[in-house]
Amino acid sequence: ERDKETIVKYLSHASSALERILSFSSLESLSSELEKTKELSKQTVAMAMEAENLVRKSLAIQLGQRSKENLQQQAKSIQEQVKKVEATLEEDIITMEMVKNKWDQFVKKFEALSLWINEKAKALDALEITSSSLD
Repeated sequence: ERDKETIVKYLSHASSALERILSFSSLESLSSELEKTKELSKQTVAMAMEAENLVRKSLAIQLGQRSKENLQQQAKSIQEQVKKVEATLEEDIITMEMVKNKWDQFVKKFEALSLWINEKAKALDALEITSSSLD
């Protein structure tokens, strides 16, 4: 029962974390959220093992047929919920890593373009100075 409560509390916490909208105002906020999600994913893997143990324990407990079936059904339901959270977190991590990589590429290309524009502006200024001194 205590193991079940621990997992149910965790599921409640994880579910509320999953309800957020993946929207980021900066690369830093994206990176921070990605790290938090990876940590939550690690915790979920541990909870998946706990849920699996819960199912095993429900099979071993000596109860009446109806009570045992009910307990097993609850344990399997919790295990499925943990698996869904785990899958959702993995999808979120993949999405955030893809967005982060694209954002990094954009920043690098933007910086290269800015540098190129500045170099061309300096070259143009130099041409204007040379041109005006010839007049």
